[in-house]
Amino acid sequence: MNYVQSPEQKKLKMNDLKQTLNSGEGGKMMDGNLLTFHEKVDNIIDEQDVLRTKHLSYLKEAASLLT
Repeated sequence: MNYVQSPEQKKLKMNDLKQTLNSGEGGKMMDGNLLTFHEKVDNIIDEQDVLRTKHLSYLKEAASLLT
């Protein structure tokens, strides 16, 4: 089962991450690249879900043609 986040949920998650990274002493050493990394990972996961869905649709279609 795939869990799909809405754009609003993604925004809230990134805001939480920013607040966490900016709090305390760690905020002084926070690197913007870490946030960019998390955004890219989220995008890759979304793309994987789209590709997986297309692949499963293709397999179902191929199976129906064979039966």
